[in-house]
Amino acid sequence: MNRLFLLLFGMVTFVAHAQVPDSVVDDGLVGWWPFESNYDDYSGNENNCSVNGSVPFVQDRSGVLSSAVSFSGNGSNFLRVLYNQESFTFSEGISLSVWVNSSSDSGDRRALQMG
Repeated sequence: MNRLFLLLFGMVTFVAHAQVPDSVVDDGLVGWWPFESNYDDYSGNENNCSVNGSVPFVQDRSGVLSSAVSFSGNGSNFLRVLYNQESFTFSEGISLSVWVNSSSDSGDRRALQMG
């Protein structure tokens, strides 16, 4: 059974209604998680996240409240994408954009895990 763990998708958007901004190419877009006080996917594919453990919303690098998430470093605190198998085929590759601010340079830090 494939599992998809999303540890950090710290994408920030400044649009008022949680839509994919014009600066993001949406051709083939599988997921867009702006973290506007929720873990929902705004790409239209309904690849929303469920929370395992504690993954609180925090202020992002630009000072916007509740638009980033914080992970404790405990391996049992993560986001799981409840993904639509049709949208996650990866037959033509994958690209991922994330911004991470780590307080440590040691340990096992992953932005994405499959399997």
